[in-house]
Amino acid sequence: MGTILLNSLKKLKSPLIKEARGRGLMCALEFNSTDPEFAWNFCIKMKDHGLITKPTHGSTIRLTPTFVIE
Repeated sequence: MGTILLNSLKKLKSPLIKEARGRGLMCALEFNSTDPEFAWNFCIKMKDHGLITKPTHGSTIRLTPTFVIE
């Protein structure tokens, strides 16, 4: 599933996205922004659309799927 997510993120074509990277189920998007609050503000917008992400540094967000064991 991590490979599918990462490949999908790499297909995104936007001047805002500098790089998509990942390992296993954890992926990250690095943005072309020098604004130290960019990642935080982007995560807030994502939350408003139902996706929870974590800001890392000023221009990177982490995407990790929920891990459920039954």
